[in-house]
Parts: sequence; C-alpha cells; structure tokens
Amino acid sequence: MASRVVVPRSTVIPISNGDWIRVKDRLNHGEYHELLARRYIADRAGTVTVNLHKAGWEKIAIYLVDWSLEGLDGHVIPIVGQSPDAIDQALCLIDDDSVVEIKKAIDAHVAAMDDARVASKKILDGAIGSSEISPSLVGAAGDTNGSSNSTPTSTTFSSTH
Repeated sequence: MASRVVVPRSTVIPISNGDWIRVKDRLNHGEYHELLARRYIADRAGTVTVNLHKAGWEKIAIYLVDWSLEGLDGHVIPIVGQSPDAIDQALCLIDDDSVVEIKKAIDAHVAAMDDARVASKKILDGAIGSSEISPSLVGAAGDTNGSSNSTPTSTTFSSTH
C-alpha cells in the first residue's frame, strides 16, 4: 500500500529577466492548515473573517521554497528554510509587479498539479472502481421468497465521492 505521507517535491519555474522560483508541488496537511490560518482571522468571539492583509497572497509564502532574486547588494535574498512570515518580509523588499508575477506563476503551478492529481485519481478509480449498488428488488417488487408474512424491505446504497 502506498504511503499517505506527502513527499516533499518542488519545481523550478522560470520567471522574467532570467530569474526563477522554486515552489512546492503539493502541500502536506500542516502546510495547508498554515495557508488557511493565514487566509482567515478569528476574533475573540469566534467570528471568522478574511484576512485582508493576506487575502490572495497567502499562498505565495507557503509554496515558495527558493528563488534567484537578488537584493541591492547583488546577493540572493535568502528564503530557503525560512518561515512564511520571513518569506513575507522578503517579498516586501521586491517591487509589486514581481510579486504579482510570482503569484501568477504559483497559481498556475498549483492548478496544474491539482489537475494532474485529479487525472491520476480518475485512472486509479477507473481501474479499481465499481458501479453504484442498485436498490433491492425485494423492496421494489415486494417479497420474492414466496412467504406471505415477510415484510418487504428496501435498502438503497449510493456512492458519494
């Protein structure tokens, strides 16, 4: 049986001016939870609202692993192994057009990875899947065993994914 642990894989994506970003191919549950925690804010009463400071941008710091972007000193701005908050701070150093470009690249990458995962599940489901179970004929047509004091029953099973 295959492991359910998310294997940490990443992809390098070229961006403009000869630069590149390295992004995670898939988030594990903890990383996904961190993404949601950045997207929403809960007040003391438990009311949850969208974090307007992060809305739409929360995904960048979770998916971004490395990049080739340099600071004013000509050295790469370090983000490898940094927390999402530290990556947010590094993103604040670069121009807005570059952040938008990075966001678009990550969004496209995540969509492509999700599509590939869905397609692979369809192949697996098609190979081992089964059709829905039909309703019992006993319930639909009455008792079929010849006994007159049986109570007809009906059981319907449905498959939901």
